[in-house]
Amino acid sequence: MAAIRCIYCLGTPVLASKTCAQCGTPMCDNHATAHKNGVNHDLFDLNSSSGEWQCSQHKEVLKYYCTSESVGLCQTCYNKGEHNNHSVEVLDAFAAKRKTSLKTDIERLNDMKDTKEKLIKTMKSHKRAQKLKAQAVSWRVTDQVTTITDQLRNTRCKVDNEIKSSKEEVLLSVDAVTQKLEGENADLHNKIELIKDLCEQNNFTFLNRIQETDLTEIQNNTDRKIQIFNGAAFSVMLHKELLEFADTLTKRMLKVDFPKMETSEITLDTNTAYYKMYISHDLRSAVHTENRHARDVGPERFKSRHVLSKCSFSSGNHYWEVDVKGTQCSIGVAYDNIERKRTRLDLRIGYNTRSWSLSVDVESKLSVWHNHVETEISTDSPVRAFGIFLEYSTGRLSFYQLCDPIRYLYTFTVTFTRPLHAAFFLNEGSRVTIRN
Repeated sequence: MAAIRCIYCLGTPVLASKTCAQCGTPMCDNHATAHKNGVNHDLFDLNSSSGEWQCSQHKEVLKYYCTSESVGLCQTCYNKGEHNNHSVEVLDAFAAKRKTSLKTDIERLNDMKDTKEKLIKTMKSHKRAQKLKAQAVSWRVTDQVTTITDQLRNTRCKVDNEIKSSKEEVLLSVDAVTQKLEGENADLHNKIELIKDLCEQNNFTFLNRIQETDLTEIQNNTDRKIQIFNGAAFSVMLHKELLEFADTLTKRMLKVDFPKMETSEITLDTNTAYYKMYISHDLRSAVHTENRHARDVGPERFKSRHVLSKCSFSSGNHYWEVDVKGTQCSIGVAYDNIERKRTRLDLRIGYNTRSWSLSVDVESKLSVWHNHVETEISTDSPVRAFGIFLEYSTGRLSFYQLCDPIRYLYTFTVTFTRPLHAAFFLNEGSRVTIRN
């Protein structure tokens, strides 16, 4: 596009930046200001198309804006009254208002962007931490298995050495008896030959020589002590060694590195149950029903579809198992100060900073939730029974699917700051049962 000069600047040419909607005159910024102040005409950027600010029908400047139809209006359009029943505003004022609104939207979107970036950073950090944790657990497992293998190998060597020592002792005993028997047997052979020789002599010689010959017989000693290899003794020895090994192994498994998941006694607290939630007599099952149940209004009662456990956890390890049926349920844990008197979506367990949950929908889709952040869990098993393992002190909450074999699903890593309760959310027609 060829450069356009200001028609008012004499001498050194100055490029025009504005144009007058009424006069069609190009001018620089200085003359545009003077022109605006002098005749109060409408000025526009020179590079903008006239179609953007001119009425296509009347070729007049667009001064109004119909928000009902999202079109600009010139003075003639406005005077004709075709938009009298519409919402019409002064174009400049409306545009300024919308720009101000958009600036507010930009601030809000920037805040959301910052939050997402922080979350992405947190997720990447969490990913690195999980890799390191998995590697650390792998090392611990390898170390434990190596130690166990070494102990078993030592036990085997110990028993093998005892077997070898006993075998050699028995064989030496047998060799000694055999050698003695062979010597006695040789003596017998010699005496037999001597007697045969005497019997072949003449009588006079026979009688003279027999007086000089010792014909005492070798006693047939059948009471010889021969050692026997006792295999039963080594079975007893191995049994003893394995019992000691098992005792050592049990002590190792009870260490913090590999805590045992012993089932905790979990029952439901009717004082927290939602009005349309039926609680079984044994306090282990909850069902979302159509009818309301007569219950006292109290500070612990939920106005949303929740129920908590009676007991709370503020230390130690705790494990419980839950069967899930129905359209949709969430199971997990929540702080004792979770909001109970409102029904917003962000108050559901897992949708806020005070709770963590595993969500199970009607198609058995699984996902874990915390602070309204969802992580989907892939599974090919239709089993809807789950184990929850809470390690309060070490800050771990793990979920397992109780299929065959049991499948690990997910672990939250948290620094818990308040007492926790087992928590349950039930959609209409859903049921949860805590296993004995």
